[in-house]
Amino acid sequence: MSNSNGRIYINTSTDPDTGISIKDIQTVLVDGSPDVGNLCKSSSINKWAKYKPVRHSNIGTVSDAERVAVNQGLSITKYETLASLTTGWENDYVYLQPRGRTNNEWFRMMDFNEYIHSAKCPVSRFTCVNEGAMVYEGVDLIARLYLDPTAPAGSILLSDLSPDSVPLTQYYWGVIIQNGSTYRIVTQSTPVGTTSASHQELTLTLPSSYFTTGNNYIVYPVFSYNPITTITTGGDYRAGLFSVPNTTPSYFHVYPITLVVSVGITDFSMFVGAGRYTWSITAAMQVNMNTTTTAEILYRIYDGAYDPETGTIGGSVVASGTFYYGQIAQAPNQTVETISGTIMGATPNYLTAVLSYQNNDYLPVTISSEDF
Repeated sequence: MSNSNGRIYINTSTDPDTGISIKDIQTVLVDGSPDVGNLCKSSSINKWAKYKPVRHSNIGTVSDAERVAVNQGLSITKYETLASLTTGWENDYVYLQPRGRTNNEWFRMMDFNEYIHSAKCPVSRFTCVNEGAMVYEGVDLIARLYLDPTAPAGSILLSDLSPDSVPLTQYYWGVIIQNGSTYRIVTQSTPVGTTSASHQELTLTLPSSYFTTGNNYIVYPVFSYNPITTITTGGDYRAGLFSVPNTTPSYFHVYPITLVVSVGITDFSMFVGAGRYTWSITAAMQVNMNTTTTAEILYRIYDGAYDPETGTIGGSVVASGTFYYGQIAQAPNQTVETISGTIMGATPNYLTAVLSYQNNDYLPVTISSEDF
């Protein structure tokens, strides 16, 4: 037997050496096919194993250099524009199994020598914005790429992948930022390299100035042959861009900061007196993040009505100032505040109250003097 713990190998501890049998391959792959060709095309093969069947015309033993020449049996595309990578990355790192003699791609049992079924991708994951998380204006993002150089021996390493004859460890990791038809790129200033740490975390800060409130963005991890330390729009990258294995882009929308602090008027009333009128505003406030915050909420009162179709308020501002300043509770809890004031003069037909935070208005509320 020449298999143990998910490893297929030539056993040199015996005399003579014990070679690899179909039974060894069947046992490790848990594939009962008795045909070598079918086993070389088995869907159970771990594509991240360095030693596995690959497409090659060599009828004998495939060398490590020949494996590198065919990208360890994986499809890897060289991109020369930012847009082309964003549309092609899903087809990268697909396992290209040998197709047989008619394609001059032989089925070789010895391709399984030192196959490791527990092999892992050299890239653990990519993070920028967690799925479902909200990104707000003025917030810097940190893109992170996690490498796992201590994957089981026999796993493909980044140094084993040399598309365009250059190991990926010599490339610069970065991101492509897509906003509609606009594509920008920025990378680290040093190449990926290698490390002996159990996990290597590569980080790249994406300043809030890269993003505009109200826009949608997609961030793609990328390996670039050249360092691009100043964010660049478009361009020709004939030296080479490559997608990053085992990763998916990060999708998000940039929201205005007012959406962090929710404010709603729960009661707006007017009391009419002789030659004057008194108004009162009650509002509930909460922070829609995992924290409390200190904020200043301002108010304005108009002697006119709010038109929801045009988003405009008639009349003039008759009162304004600070509605609330202090700490606001974290949702689902609320901070409730009431303020009032008196205005000398004739009672207007309509009165509209608006609350705002950081120059952004919340939904106005209009009341009519006929109701009082």
